[in-house]
Amino acid sequence: MDLLHLHAFGEDWVRDSAPYHGKLDLRYVTSEDLPEYAAKEYGLDPKGFQSLAYGFELDELPDDAARAALRREIRTQWSIPASAFVVGFAGRLTDQKDPLRWLSIAAAIEARHRESVFLVVGDGDLFNDARAAAAKLGLADRVVFVGYQRQAAQCAAAMDVLLMTSKYEGVPMMVLQALAHGTPVVSSDVGGIGRCLTPQTGRVVPVDASASAYAEAVLEWRDVPGSGPSIAATFREMVAARFDKTPDGPAIGRGSFLPGAAPEPGGPPQGLSTRSDEKADPMVIGFYRRERVYRLVSASIHRLDARGSHSSAFCEA
Repeated sequence: MDLLHLHAFGEDWVRDSAPYHGKLDLRYVTSEDLPEYAAKEYGLDPKGFQSLAYGFELDELPDDAARAALRREIRTQWSIPASAFVVGFAGRLTDQKDPLRWLSIAAAIEARHRESVFLVVGDGDLFNDARAAAAKLGLADRVVFVGYQRQAAQCAAAMDVLLMTSKYEGVPMMVLQALAHGTPVVSSDVGGIGRCLTPQTGRVVPVDASASAYAEAVLEWRDVPGSGPSIAATFREMVAARFDKTPDGPAIGRGSFLPGAAPEPGGPPQGLSTRSDEKADPMVIGFYRRERVYRLVSASIHRLDARGSHSSAFCEA
């Protein structure tokens, strides 16, 4: 076996691949929490894993003018007041993302801040249930359901906070998209999300925290003046400082910028393309560079061949 790629499904992203671990010379994962989990749950040597960092380039990141224009455009499109405090959801409306709990937190936020508006971007099995829950919670006129949007990443510009209530994750692309658009993130503490955030860009909350605790974490950002540009600037600095590129693609294994952004179980994140032949819209910075991953793995296999090792590599997302 020269290369095995496994896209895991479900909450345990290591179980199906654990039997192969001892047979591989190289094993790549796209979230730095996976080696820790593999060691704890399955006794696998974390040194046998290599993290692939997701790659951004500075010229991909939207500037202040582009973010401001998007904010006005999207709010106008969905009749959201310019002065509203907008809490956003972006992703599949499925059990993993727990949109019903998200709405219970929205109710707690609205009770404390009546000028809040809730923007829900995405579709899924729980779409109708979510609409019904919003009505039952008295939020029918406060929650804007816009369905699937191919350019979902752009919607982050219209949000004041991205709120995530996932039960499990790798590193969701929407977290990185939100930061690049100057939007802070409040999320359940799952996967590698906590490694993406600093006190200046967001925070994680224990998975089992109360709706009130989540609401308080979100509302901390209500009165932060000029948070958008400062968060985007911080993100840009992190990209410049921590993301290394080599002639063959992103550098790996030493001070990589962020844990690699794992495509979510069931397919690529909404609004993002995984086609290597598709030109990225400059406003959609989450273009997933599949060809970069292949170049990295191929280069690693060649290095193994050069030292006389049988080539086996494993890429897990």
